[in-house]
Amino acid sequence: MPELAALDAERNGHIETLIKVRSRSAAGLQAKANALLERRCFEESDALPRIAVSLARDVARPPCRSRCRTSIASSGNSGEDADVIEAGRKLEALIPGYAEEWFAWAKIHRCGLPNIW
Repeated sequence: MPELAALDAERNGHIETLIKVRSRSAAGLQAKANALLERRCFEESDALPRIAVSLARDVARPPCRSRCRTSIASSGNSGEDADVIEAGRKLEALIPGYAEEWFAWAKIHRCGLPNIW
């Protein structure tokens, strides 16, 4: 299942961005919060609590009050949090294909077939 391996690597990259890059706008915070709602992408990983801690840290220590009051709509097109927002969008788009590949892998794994990737 090379498709799953590639999707897994891409997913992990987006997750690491969401964890490591600090959110400085409402849109960045929203991207992290939306990722937390996508439970099917985190079933076997420890990423969910790590994203939650990153989000809590960003909320608890905002860079400045005026930036955090920016609406999601207005900050979504600015340069602020571009990495976090893009990682959130890409992760969201990746989930349907990832879930399909993961379930196919799980079905093969349950049958006792050897790991083919």
